[in-house]
Amino acid sequence: MYRPDGTLLVKDLNFTVERGQRLLVTGGNGCGKSSLFRVIRKLWPLVEGTITMPPDKEIYFLTQVNFVPCGSLRDLVIYPQSHTEMLASGRTDEDVRTCLRWAHVSPTVIHDGRAQLEFNDQGYVVRPGLNDVRDWQKDLSPGQKQRLAFARLFYHRPSFVVLDECTNGISPDVEHDLYDRCTRLNLAVFSISHKIELKLFHERELHYHGDLKGSWTMRECSQTRDKITRASSTVKLPEPDKSGKKESRITYERHIWFAE
Repeated sequence: MYRPDGTLLVKDLNFTVERGQRLLVTGGNGCGKSSLFRVIRKLWPLVEGTITMPPDKEIYFLTQVNFVPCGSLRDLVIYPQSHTEMLASGRTDEDVRTCLRWAHVSPTVIHDGRAQLEFNDQGYVVRPGLNDVRDWQKDLSPGQKQRLAFARLFYHRPSFVVLDECTNGISPDVEHDLYDRCTRLNLAVFSISHKIELKLFHERELHYHGDLKGSWTMRECSQTRDKITRASSTVKLPEPDKSGKKESRITYERHIWFAE
């Protein structure tokens, strides 16, 4: 895989991801983590090799900066469907409300007196309904935009989803629940992230070394035993510690029964 200027990024990349599997793509800045998905999206040319993938409508992309459609709150979730198309497909407003709850951006779910989706408009608290039309680009915070993008994902439920650093405005507890929801919906997940704790929500890690050879490594990402998922990562230290070690290992645990 190459940049458009001919620079080699990854060589002899070969793997398969089935529906329901989860793959975390890691590597240093500028090593080409997003390049594979630019090729899949046909933004960059495929110079060598073959990519076998489902139709475009079965692949969904979420990025750091999310597109916010115009229209009602309902339109933000069902886009690119219209309301008429939504009804014709057999979906209802209750489906939309469910997806908003799953994405932690529901105006009807209230904690400590505050709804997951509410605004302060000239001193008045506004909790929008599905028919409300607002200047969403202005009213929504970056984190709310990211959670609404997940609501749209949950509504359409494609076979595959690419999550490209798309949760940097979301708190860790909500982020973990969103990844859990992707698993429950049996979505194949490609994640690009610097957050090593997200290894807990993936089976495999594709690591780009970022060298001139375009080398890479595919390895197991986490292990689950007795309802406890464990993942670890090695961090290079800026200087050796007192014992002379140049690396440190960080281990994460996730106790599944707390999430059920």
